[in-house]
Amino acid sequence: MRLLIARLMADYKGPYGIELVALNGEDHYAVPGQLAYLKAKPNLAESCALNINIDGIGYKEGDTAFSYFGLSQSMQHIAKAELSSKPGACEGIQWPQGDHSMFVQVGCPAIAVTSNWLLENMMTQSVTHSEEDRMDLVEVDRLVLTAQQLKAFIEAITPEQSLAISE
Repeated sequence: MRLLIARLMADYKGPYGIELVALNGEDHYAVPGQLAYLKAKPNLAESCALNINIDGIGYKEGDTAFSYFGLSQSMQHIAKAELSSKPGACEGIQWPQGDHSMFVQVGCPAIAVTSNWLLENMMTQSVTHSEEDRMDLVEVDRLVLTAQQLKAFIEAITPEQSLAISE
């Protein structure tokens, strides 16, 4: 997904500095990827206008869910118009398990993007982090559509600081 977004944003001339960040370990008690990133970015709350966490998207069932954390009223309005109001998308519940949480905890607004089916079945599903997590469960068209929607959203928001997109 990072490569697709990088490709779509290759000609981006907007005012944001965009980081495509690969984090790991949110399911590990010590969250090593997040701690390393925070150490490298000691002023994260001041340097990041928005985090977009992409985690578990493309599942063949259900819509793509966009969950909003601490967005300004104007940014949330744009997010709803460009993201969660589109066909095949919805506004998701606020869920703390993910790389967006470290951004939210330091005061950076975030959008978490995932499969709504996975959100609704988080406590009972056996797909994620198991042998059942296979490529045939992913619809590539959903990945492409989500990347295109995120590009449109990024191009529609007004600048202040940089964006960090994590997976």
